[in-house]
Amino acid sequence: MAESFAITFDYVLEGLSNPVHLNACVAIHPSDTYYTVSGISSHTSHVLPDQHIKKRKGRWVHKDSELESELSKIIGRAIDLYLDQMTTAKVSQ
Repeated sequence: MAESFAITFDYVLEGLSNPVHLNACVAIHPSDTYYTVSGISSHTSHVLPDQHIKKRKGRWVHKDSELESELSKIIGRAIDLYLDQMTTAKVSQ
């Protein structure tokens, strides 16, 4: 079973000049080492489809194309931040 957690991040959506604060649920797939990011939404509605990303050679890329995008980098940074905070919390216990 995949572990899951929530992340938040800011992203500039097409047609807007200011970033939108978004929330998403991340499921980790340890057998294939990728993450499914779903339910990407603002406080009112879903704004982006599910994303499947993975970390490859230190860069966050889309699972299917293995290409980096601004979205994969931003989501990846939010995942890294969450995982760093969880590691720090475990060390503090």
